[in-house]
Amino acid sequence: MTDSTQDILIAERVRSKFEAQMTNPEELITSRVAKFLVPRHDAIIQRYREEDKKPAEAYAADHCSEIFVNAKDEVIKELAEIYGGESTGGGRSRLNQAVTSNSGKMFERFTAYAASKSLEGTGWAIWKDKKDIEEVIGISKKKFLGLSRNIFESSIPIEIELEADYVAFYASAPLDYPIVLFNCKTSLKERLHQATMWAMLLKIVSDSRLREIFNITTQSSALMKNCKYALVSGDFAEEQPDLKKSVPRNLIRFDFSFFDFVFAAVTSEWNPNIPSKFNPNKNSQQMYRLSVLREVLLSLKSYTDSNETL
Repeated sequence: MTDSTQDILIAERVRSKFEAQMTNPEELITSRVAKFLVPRHDAIIQRYREEDKKPAEAYAADHCSEIFVNAKDEVIKELAEIYGGESTGGGRSRLNQAVTSNSGKMFERFTAYAASKSLEGTGWAIWKDKKDIEEVIGISKKKFLGLSRNIFESSIPIEIELEADYVAFYASAPLDYPIVLFNCKTSLKERLHQATMWAMLLKIVSDSRLREIFNITTQSSALMKNCKYALVSGDFAEEQPDLKKSVPRNLIRFDFSFFDFVFAAVTSEWNPNIPSKFNPNKNSQQMYRLSVLREVLLSLKSYTDSNETL
């Protein structure tokens, strides 16, 4: 079923506001996204439009890693002007720390921006996992992602919120369709395990039997029945890359298997082995290019409208 004009307009308003936030010139990280990454992204979209390759915005999302690497020297130059080579006293310069910190945050916001752009013409939208999420999905972050568990023989349960960097939802009716939670990583290896824990936790919360076994409770109907957990990754390691030109190692693929969806923000030139077409086979455990996100979300809505699961 195609999205109605009204649903598309509602999503467009949400995406427009979100994309403005991800390129906000008043914030350090988002201003660098706007300055160093978005112009390159726009140029790629324009190139695909001229080649009549549609949807251009979706295909451009695959270039996030390439864009990020190409802009690296410019970002470092700007950071060097701010932090120079001053030492923190712990063996790492302030510049090195700033580069590491900025890289992860910039890539997270840039992939969120590119993912949002890729959904143009659909009823789907992206939003950051922040308190203002209530404005677009209709329930508070705490009620949406809140979990509790009695541990250590305490009568007072420990309360946490399931973590995600950003979420995708059907803008006109967020709680009627699956909400996809995204965890974004610039590299894999050990960093991936933390994201895998959140993916596994959502699997537990989604199953009444497992909730009882692990003694976890939640008031979120969305988490219990209507959420998916996805990974978005780039791979910038120079000595031992996990994605570039190769199939991921078995330990990484094992981690992948706990996610509902895994996306790589890379082109075929970066890695020709990653599929660019969605396979809805429920037994299929594989990584897709980020451009496939659009197709995945459209399939989620189609399956839900047909009272099927994906």
